Amino acid sequence: MKKQKRTEAIKPSLGSLRQTGSIRTRLLVAFISIVLLTGLIIAATSTYVNFKNAQEQVFNQLGSVAALKESQVNAWVGDLQSELDGLLFYEDDLWLTIGMLSKELPISHKSRATNHILRNFQGLVEQAGKFDEVLLLDQNGQVFLSTNELQQGKIYKNELYFNEGLKDAYVQPPRYYPSLEQTVIIFARPIRDPKGHTWGVLAGRASLDTLSKIMSERVGLGETGETYVVATNQALLTESRFEGLDPGKTYVRTVGVKTALQQINGFGLYNNYRNVPVFGVYLWLPQLQVALLAEQDQAEALGSSYTALAISIGVSVVAILIAVIVGLFTTRSIATPLANLAATARQIAAGNLQLKASVAREDEVGDLAQAFNIMTDQLRGLIDSLEERVRERTRALETGAEISRQLTAILDLNELLNYVVNRVQSEFNLYHTHIYLLDEQGENLVMAAGYGEVGQQLKERGHYLSAGSGIVGTVASTNEHFLSNNVNDVLNFVRNPLLPYTNSELAVPLRKGDQVLGVLDVQSEQINRFTQEDISLLQSIANQTAVAVSNARLLTETQTALQEIERLNRRLTREGWQQVSEEVTAPGYRYVAGTRRRIAPAVDAWLPPMKQAALEKQLVKQTHPGNGDIPKAELAVPLMLRGEVIGVLGVKREENPDWAEEEVAAVEAVANQVALALENARLSKEQEKTIVQLKDIDRLKSEFLTSMSHELRTPLNSIIGFADVLLQGIDGELNDMALNDIQLIHNSGKHLLALINDILDLAKIESGKMELVREAVDIKEVTGSVLATSNSLVKDKPVQIMVDLPADLPPVYADKLRLNQVLLNLVSNAAKFTHQGKITITAQLNNHSPDMMVISVIDTGIGIPADKLNTVFERFRQADAGTTRKYGGTGLGLAICKQLVEMHGGTLNVKSQEGLGSEFYFTVPLA
Repeated sequence: MKKQKRTEAIKPSLGSLRQTGSIRTRLLVAFISIVLLTGLIIAATSTYVNFKNAQEQVFNQLGSVAALKESQVNAWVGDLQSELDGLLFYEDDLWLTIGMLSKELPISHKSRATNHILRNFQGLVEQAGKFDEVLLLDQNGQVFLSTNELQQGKIYKNELYFNEGLKDAYVQPPRYYPSLEQTVIIFARPIRDPKGHTWGVLAGRASLDTLSKIMSERVGLGETGETYVVATNQALLTESRFEGLDPGKTYVRTVGVKTALQQINGFGLYNNYRNVPVFGVYLWLPQLQVALLAEQDQAEALGSSYTALAISIGVSVVAILIAVIVGLFTTRSIATPLANLAATARQIAAGNLQLKASVAREDEVGDLAQAFNIMTDQLRGLIDSLEERVRERTRALETGAEISRQLTAILDLNELLNYVVNRVQSEFNLYHTHIYLLDEQGENLVMAAGYGEVGQQLKERGHYLSAGSGIVGTVASTNEHFLSNNVNDVLNFVRNPLLPYTNSELAVPLRKGDQVLGVLDVQSEQINRFTQEDISLLQSIANQTAVAVSNARLLTETQTALQEIERLNRRLTREGWQQVSEEVTAPGYRYVAGTRRRIAPAVDAWLPPMKQAALEKQLVKQTHPGNGDIPKAELAVPLMLRGEVIGVLGVKREENPDWAEEEVAAVEAVANQVALALENARLSKEQEKTIVQLKDIDRLKSEFLTSMSHELRTPLNSIIGFADVLLQGIDGELNDMALNDIQLIHNSGKHLLALINDILDLAKIESGKMELVREAVDIKEVTGSVLATSNSLVKDKPVQIMVDLPADLPPVYADKLRLNQVLLNLVSNAAKFTHQGKITITAQLNNHSPDMMVISVIDTGIGIPADKLNTVFERFRQADAGTTRKYGGTGLGLAICKQLVEMHGGTLNVKSQEGLGSEFYFTVPLA
């Protein structure tokens, strides 16, 4: 009957499996997605690489062009300097020039010399065309001779090229001259005689035609590329290949220009002076102090890359179309047999383990059908043995849990290890079990516990293994378990003569965190005895054992440390003060062969280097021949603290007269530690004195406050009482002036009494003497009491005091008296500063902290300025001095309220807007 029900239950599923459309769709989508994704990745990768290579190629090309232009410009500068030097190359020309400038040339020769020199200048300007003008200036900067007659006699003593030209050959960076209406570059050099005397300056205004010609050469720049030079004022110096851009009048403010003018060479993508995206390489030419730029439009440079991108897109589209066609046929051939196979699998899963899948194909689908048949056979075998394995596994887990529970109760190390060994041995029915622990050096694994007589023998003879060798040693060094279900297959396996029948062995580390404490090693006579479940379970037991071993060791160490502390405490208590009384007057100590001796003041042989070290505030070393007790080598180190010497540490020896750097460093380190220790001792004594003084101050304050509470409040109460009697007319009628005076006395007494009470409350809170009597308090009862008391505060004002509380408020856990004090103080403050309107007391549960209640006092009074909100809870502080004079008050009420609320575990805060009112709200815990 049961089998019949199963068959009927799976019939709907078999029908649904005949619909293979969804499988085909998913396979088709997956197939197309793979092709599409692959195509996109290839296209994107190739496009990216193509663009990157294109960019790199363009930058390399522009960099080569810029480097070539830079070398040509440098050659041009060198050529102009050589041409200028050549004018005075011949000695006769030099002496004629000096003679003219020094005015020592005879008048008869002056005209001829002037014409000769001027012809040389004009030849350089007119024939070579390298200079637009050549000038000769005397020592005062006056133009003595020029190819431009208009310059004759002008004075240029303030020009940079003149002042620098007096010192050495100089190239003045491009500069705009309004008189010439152009930007010029001037070369200058001094005119010196053989003795080094400077008579003037020879200067030449360079022709920029050659520079423009260098920049106009466009080899390697394509159709849109160009090179140009920009001055430091961002003015274009050379002609542009585009019309309407004149040198000297066109300013270039691109990223490349700005970067190059910061003397930074580089390259990048940016918009040029035509606002066209370009590839750019920019260089700083320090000789001329100009920026050289080589640029090419991005559209031209990346044209081939765009073409390659279009081809990649087309190829990808064609590949997708082919993939769709191939996918339709492929998925159909796969989906149908898979659907049939899925139906068979569903029946097997439903319990029909006798069913066999049809193997009609010799491909992967056929392999899958065979795998289903093999799986069915295995399932039949597994189900038969599953329950037995579950029972065995459950018993093993219960054993592990029981061992773990027992480990927490055993504190003795030997008892702990013996328990683990015996329990694991018996529960897992093993041939032998033993535990090794690492020694203090971590080099050897000492056997700490073993099962039976064999284990006892091994332990008694101190059996140990080296860490890192053998099965157990390898587990300890690698922190990984080792399993061999046939030790005969283990290379170089050495049998223990006491355990000759071992065939399987499992060793797991005793692991606490990342630290290995030892190894748990178990052995069996059976081959293939241990499974992965055994490894997990024994590793868990080993980890628990490691924790228990660590705890047992810590307990032993703690007990030993406590005994040592008690012994040292008794010894220090007995000998400490005796030693201090004997040594406190000694000027110092000396240590000889490990023994401490006091230094007598008369030991002069020891003091000179120490005195020197103290005076010079630095280390002193002395070395001299030995003679009897006189040391061969001495070392004195000052004890420094914040730049001051507080003592000296001296060391001497006879064995070796030289001090090694390591020894000096070690002595200096000790001296630093000694200085800090002395300072800490001094500070400790000062702190002890301060604590004693503070305790005395606190005691005096408490005594003063107690005295004040009796000495001041008693007469004040009497004054207030008598004033009240007089005001009521019990002792007779008083005139208006007397009534006014008595009223002032009564009010002032009340104010002073309130101040004294506030000060006493504040003092009790700060000293911790105020104790809260907490209980469950009904907030409605507290607000009712406050309302009854505070109504008298507003009886002469158009102010209404209201209570707005939900009906289901839970009680709070607070001191009822102090809670009443806080709420009454807040309502009194609100009444004091509210002239009309209302004062509302509200309470509700805190939305952010469900275990707290928020109680608020809201008024429509004068409010508090925003810049005064942070000061209202400070002592003796109100919003301003005018508030204190007009409304009175001690300035302590809110400070006391805040501390009382915080003692309850809550907070007191305020929200206010000047002229509109204030809201004071605080939190208290629920009962």
